[in-house]
Amino acid sequence: MNSILLEEAECTALPDQASALFTWSLRREDRRARHLLEVLKLAPGREFHLGVIDHSIGRGVCTIVDQDAIHGTYAPTRSVATDTRLTSSPRRSLVLGLPRPKSLRRVLRMVGNLGVHELHLINTARVDKSYWGSPWLESEALRAALIEGLEIACRAGATLPVLPKVHQHRLFRPFAEDQLPELLHTTSNPSDSAEVRNGVSGIVLHPGPIRSEQERRLQSSKDLLIALGPEGGFVDFELELFQKAGLEAWSFGERCWSVEVAVPYAMAYFSPT
Repeated sequence: MNSILLEEAECTALPDQASALFTWSLRREDRRARHLLEVLKLAPGREFHLGVIDHSIGRGVCTIVDQDAIHGTYAPTRSVATDTRLTSSPRRSLVLGLPRPKSLRRVLRMVGNLGVHELHLINTARVDKSYWGSPWLESEALRAALIEGLEIACRAGATLPVLPKVHQHRLFRPFAEDQLPELLHTTSNPSDSAEVRNGVSGIVLHPGPIRSEQERRLQSSKDLLIALGPEGGFVDFELELFQKAGLEAWSFGERCWSVEVAVPYAMAYFSPT
């Protein structure tokens, strides 16, 4: 991990400080504490990269290492609530046919790592019903996998620790007909304020002819929702509903890819930078 990430409940603001400062504690058995002690070889007084999920990123300092826990302070340098780069950069949302359980955890880590704004896991004709029983769909396990990816992304305070929002849709048609058109027209910003953006562009990826570089650059400059099927792809009926909802058909070629290949490739292909 490139930054240790805490939950807001794990930090306590110090009163009467000229600048914002927090205290924190981690039990020795916590995996983050083990990383600090066993990998970083942290000693009292040493600084390290620390952030608070959906709040800020900054610098942590270890103050005490005792028999039971590590204690320290945290000084944020960038805040989710005030950083203008979050609202000015094009956002990426993913609609994914639910991957098989052994792939799901790896996909969730990628989503946390790649800066996806929202993830919609959907049922499709080629998603086995048993996949919905995966323990990685439970809220705690799902959040833990996303955080593992986010910890890698937040290098040296360069990336704010904003956790992707994940939604599960077990009925395909209501999602495609009712919810998908709404996602293409309004989407809330990461700070959960009243401000909204309009005109999200949507594409559905399926094997076929490759578009031009000029078309790719045009899509990359927008807020973009990308729909990817399971490894067997979408069936014709699903593609028709996606296009009816406003998604544009797009392709990376005739070859079928696994979800674990398609997700990072799509994020890189449509990168705004």
